[in-house]
This record gives sequence, C-alpha cells and structure tokens, in this order.
Amino acid sequence: MLWEGGHILLVGADELGWHGPYELVNDLEPSVGDSVGALGQVLAWLVNTSLSACNGLAVGAVMVAVVSQVRRRDAVR
Repeated sequence: MLWEGGHILLVGADELGWHGPYELVNDLEPSVGDSVGALGQVLAWLVNTSLSACNGLAVGAVMVAVVSQVRRRDAVR
C-alpha cells in the first residue's frame, strides 16, 4: 500500500505542476538501470518502488501526526 499510494502521490503532484519529486524518481531509474547490465531493469524497478514507498511512508507519517494532534486537542475540550 505504501508503494502504490506513494506512486499515486508522485504522479498526482506532477500533474498538478510540482514536477520535482516525480522527475527525481524517473531520473534515478535509468541511471541505475543502464549501469548494471542484465539486472538493470530489475534494479531500476526497485529504485522506483523503494522511492515511491518512502514517499508514501513519509506522507502517511505526517497524516498520522496531524490526526493524532487533532484528536488529542478534541479530547482535551
């Protein structure tokens, strides 16, 4: 789920005009894949997948922190 969600967020941000993260991931893929030979495609896929999962994890962690703070604030009232 982290991989899929992270990739959806990367593509969505790119379509909304924030091209940096998506271009970073897509620029790293061929640089890893072309330098290794036969395993290049597998490594390129692993780079894309790992970076998408890290993106999903980071955004998810921020969302958990925000929701926790909102719930804590509401519980105090």
